[in-house]
Amino acid sequence: MRKLMGLLGVAGAVVAAGCGGAAETGRAEVEVTGDPHLDRAYRVLAHTPLIDGHNDLPWVIRRYEAAPMDVAAYDLRRRTPGHTDIERLRAGRVGAQFWAAYVSCDYVAEGGARVMLEQIDIIRRMTEEYSDVFELALTAADIERIFA
Repeated sequence: MRKLMGLLGVAGAVVAAGCGGAAETGRAEVEVTGDPHLDRAYRVLAHTPLIDGHNDLPWVIRRYEAAPMDVAAYDLRRRTPGHTDIERLRAGRVGAQFWAAYVSCDYVAEGGARVMLEQIDIIRRMTEEYSDVFELALTAADIERIFA
């Protein structure tokens, strides 16, 4: 299984995800559904990363009622209450994911820069907590290398 990768950028972080699955030979395993259009899409996505340009998962983790800001407690290996978890990233064939280091205007009085740095920290902790799945990518070349 290819790793999902994360790229930290100025406006957020990218986690690039090679979710099509790779055999030990380096060739991607391609699911065959019998639907020619879906099969073609899966073949393309096995070799070309689908890049999602914005995901607010770090903000969702920050505001998680059961354990605010606790990456491990949110547990991306299980179905999450939000829209994003590892299973759904893989099912969607996401090849790269930009994690948003979003800060609500409501937090400006509290110190917007501090909250933004905490958001980046959540992104870094996600990458560390799921290091077998996510990898930080800092360049487009990193995305290509990790996806391959």
